[in-house]
Amino acid sequence: GFFNYRVTENLRFTNALLYGAGNDRKGLKLNSDLNYRFGDLPRHHSLSLNLGVSIVNESYANSFFGVNEEDSWNSINEEYAAKAGIKDVHVDLNWNYSINSSWLVTSRIRTAKLLGSAKESPLVEKQVGTSASVALAYRF
Repeated sequence: GFFNYRVTENLRFTNALLYGAGNDRKGLKLNSDLNYRFGDLPRHHSLSLNLGVSIVNESYANSFFGVNEEDSWNSINEEYAAKAGIKDVHVDLNWNYSINSSWLVTSRIRTAKLLGSAKESPLVEKQVGTSASVALAYRF
């Protein structure tokens, strides 16, 4: 499910509630972001900044950050039960370039900091991570 609210012309509050992730397909994740879209850019360009938080249920947390008894026996990690709560806070910088009315290049740089039981998981090597993506997209 998705819920977006436009606060001003350039400021939006966006939410995405996603269900079905994880080992048992019962994982639930809520992404809530405050999105600021920069104006006065050259034609065909858009630039936005997101500040957000991800909140997960216990099933999601254990699927991605927990270590069950079987996994513990097959690895060097001790058993670990992750809990529901805030998984991370993140900041994104998004840039899009419209080639024409149908095609665009979209890109994103994200930095996220794990929190709560996700941060304490023995599977986590770094609490802060940065990722970048670039894609060619077609609108219809």
